[in-house]
Amino acid sequence: MSKNYTPTLITQPVFPLLPRTLAIMYETLRLYTLVPTIARKTTEHQTIKNITLPPNTSVHLNTTVVHSLPSIWGPDSLDFRPSRWLESSESSGKETLREPPIGTFLAWSHGPRFCPGMKMSQVEFVGVLYEMFRKWRVEIVRKEGETEEDARRSLTEVLKDSSPRLTLQVNRPQDVVFRYVARG
Repeated sequence: MSKNYTPTLITQPVFPLLPRTLAIMYETLRLYTLVPTIARKTTEHQTIKNITLPPNTSVHLNTTVVHSLPSIWGPDSLDFRPSRWLESSESSGKETLREPPIGTFLAWSHGPRFCPGMKMSQVEFVGVLYEMFRKWRVEIVRKEGETEEDARRSLTEVLKDSSPRLTLQVNRPQDVVFRYVARG
């Protein structure tokens, strides 16, 4: 970085004014979850419908399934739609982040053992995107003869060809090239 670089500070009063950026983060984590399963153990007898789990039973939550259930996220549950995270106040017209029902969004787990880095990751994500897109825009580098629509379709195919390993990994990242273009 240049010695003259001075980042714009995203202060505590400014952070809540950027709900769309957090909506992008949440929707990305919902569809491309970093941790495909969360392992837990029961501490006491648990009965779910007609199945009883004894204490000390291993339970694995499949976050990929939970994050894509149409019964939770709607018929477009597999579509990238950050607006599902936003709600507007009728009186002020101000957008705020919609909180999902407990247990339906597990990007940082949930309950007493949720990820302690949750808030830090949110602030970093918003800060990086804010700073980056304040000066730049991102565009797909199209192959010769490729239309914009073909390039978008190709990007979507590459993203859908991701695999859960220890974390989610895109299998062919080299198949899509981006460039950053200065604004203005």
